Amino acid sequence: MANISSAYAEAMTEYIDPEVTKSGYTNSTKHMSIVYKGNEINQICVMNVELKGKAQNNWSGMGDNLPFSISDNHGLEKWMLVFTFNTDGSLKDARIADMPPSAK
Repeated sequence: MANISSAYAEAMTEYIDPEVTKSGYTNSTKHMSIVYKGNEINQICVMNVELKGKAQNNWSGMGDNLPFSISDNHGLEKWMLVFTFNTDGSLKDARIADMPPSAK
């Protein structure tokens, strides 16, 4: 749960102030990817997020503390959290995805 919150905080920091960009590689692994639609940030992917809970039990009962819901069920591995934004800057979607081969 803390790792999901942390990934969300990193994505929102990046969205609010792109000058603090963390896009690219950290310690030889890809950390964050930013997708633009025109001049606006459309999507931020935070990679190598270790998930230690399951959506089926609402992330150990802590899921209500998130400002979004993630319904994907993944095991205890590193995943990519994908945050998609509306044109007004509000969060449209948050989901768990497999890590792209280039980020592993």
